[in-house]
Amino acid sequence: MGKDYSKYYTPLEVSSALVKLIDFKDYSSVVDICCGSGNLLKAARDVNATLNCYGVDIIDVSIDCGATAKSDGREYALNHTEKFDYALANPPFGRRESKKYTNRLFRGKYKHITSSRLEIEMLLANLRVLKQSGILLIILPSTIVEGTSAINTRKVLATNHFISAIIDLPLCAFFPERIKCSALIIEKSSPKEEPTILYKMDSSYIIKETKRISATEMQSGNWSKKYSTDTLGFTIHQGKVSTPSFCSNGEEVLHTGKRSNEWTPSIRFANIPEGKGWPQAEDGDIIISRIGASAGQMCIYHGSPKYISDCLLIVKSPNKILLERILNLDLAVLVSGLSTPHITVQSIYQLYSKIYNNTDG
Repeated sequence: MGKDYSKYYTPLEVSSALVKLIDFKDYSSVVDICCGSGNLLKAARDVNATLNCYGVDIIDVSIDCGATAKSDGREYALNHTEKFDYALANPPFGRRESKKYTNRLFRGKYKHITSSRLEIEMLLANLRVLKQSGILLIILPSTIVEGTSAINTRKVLATNHFISAIIDLPLCAFFPERIKCSALIIEKSSPKEEPTILYKMDSSYIIKETKRISATEMQSGNWSKKYSTDTLGFTIHQGKVSTPSFCSNGEEVLHTGKRSNEWTPSIRFANIPEGKGWPQAEDGDIIISRIGASAGQMCIYHGSPKYISDCLLIVKSPNKILLERILNLDLAVLVSGLSTPHITVQSIYQLYSKIYNNTDG
């Protein structure tokens, strides 16, 4: 994966704040199949001293709050199906290194999830170890909650389980790294009519409720519509042309470019399916680099209409006021990510709303 993600353990302050949202029952079994430092389990034991805690990690670990085992968490889950009442997890983020566990985890109700992300495999592994009606607390990249590429994953989860809470974590949660993460609390049961509570953790690790999301919105994949685009006055569109469709002699496509003082997108060629109606950049639109070294850089596009890759975002035909406001945003403060720097559409909406609509985000 390039980096040793096992070093990004969950700080005890973050762990303690999160586990307080769970109602642990006495003498229940709790597992963390990628336990690392064991801080999530320690925090749970602090809440309820009667918990039976089990830590699993791919390397030898020792925790003072329960038993441990050395194993890949996915392998452990496949061998311990529906054994635990609670699961706690801060899995490693990144692309999976092989498809060794894919066919065994992406099956049944999860067969329509398509992802090469390791954290999604670990999410499914954690759900597997839970008994029916068990509770999972898991920390994931915020792109799983907000990103357009994960909408199908969100739909599958929300139509098969009850997501009781989403907690927006601060960028300082894994200081000194700036990692935009969210925590989910998932009940391994059929979905309920109850709304999902959206919380925000501040830099002092205090958690406050911000809004509630209806079951209908959750099952549609809309987990983070914090801002009305009608109120903001603009909508951000993400490109649809993926890099696997690039070729040597297809249609011109705008793609992210190298970071520079006067950033502009690069030109690639791709085969574009007919009749898709995918977003195109037109003269006067704002183009924003979504991912990579230039994430957060933007420019005004001048030229004929061109399709854009999924590495770019566009704001269509902004008026003069919007143009000036958006171009004056310092999107660099929104860049996060360990393996790949990126920004999200929701983070841009949040920053704009905080500055110009006088909200606290």
